[in-house]
Amino acid sequence: MAPGQGAQQVLAAVSLAVAVTAYYAVQAHTTWADFESDTLAWGAVALLVGPVLGLAGNLARKRGLHGLPFRLMIPLPAVVETSARLRVEVGVQGPVGETAWAITRFAAAAACLALAAHTVLINRRHRSER
Repeated sequence: MAPGQGAQQVLAAVSLAVAVTAYYAVQAHTTWADFESDTLAWGAVALLVGPVLGLAGNLARKRGLHGLPFRLMIPLPAVVETSARLRVEVGVQGPVGETAWAITRFAAAAACLALAAHTVLINRRHRSER
């Protein structure tokens, strides 16, 4: 383990726990009864999933096609999620919700295309330098 890596791992875990607690503290005004159980449950999930996502983030730094799937881990599911929400929730949320989900879906799809295009361009440039 490199110097300072242990401190970074502890800081990452603490940051996740604080973020989950802060999220549910903000939500507590409407669901105070569930605050403690939700915070503990999602805090545990964050501490279990956080290292896996940290590893994926590190792998996303790999150049070329090897890192692309990891770089797409956020925008690609966002496209799927927003598409599902547009089909299901538009009737409940109305035109403002529909617009918000459509803009989010467009931005996520644009991010996927930009990441893929950047990867292809970098790969071509890297090959031509050889």
